[in-house]
Amino acid sequence: MDDEAQAAIILKQLRAAAMKQPVFGLSDAGAQRSWQKQAQPLRLQRYFPYGSNRQTPLAQLQPRFEDRFHEKPEQFASLAYDAMNALLDSICKAGLNRARIHDALADIDNTTA
Repeated sequence: MDDEAQAAIILKQLRAAAMKQPVFGLSDAGAQRSWQKQAQPLRLQRYFPYGSNRQTPLAQLQPRFEDRFHEKPEQFASLAYDAMNALLDSICKAGLNRARIHDALADIDNTTA
């Protein structure tokens, strides 16, 4: 059973228990069609971590990925891209010193992401 099928079951159980609060999920664009088939008419707020309409460095991933691999990136590609950029930025700030790299990673400001 894929992740979307499991998420649909969980959401159906939440709604059957009369829980009406919003539910948020991290998703890639390809999973959305699968989710819509399994979870209709239930509502899940989807968050796409990359996309050309966002004004962040991560938004650069989608067109570059499509140019190179001739398909859209899925969620794990975007998460790996984001993590590697955080690591590379930290190395550039700290130099090749493990303790300083650790400190630079710990000092990342999440409010600008």
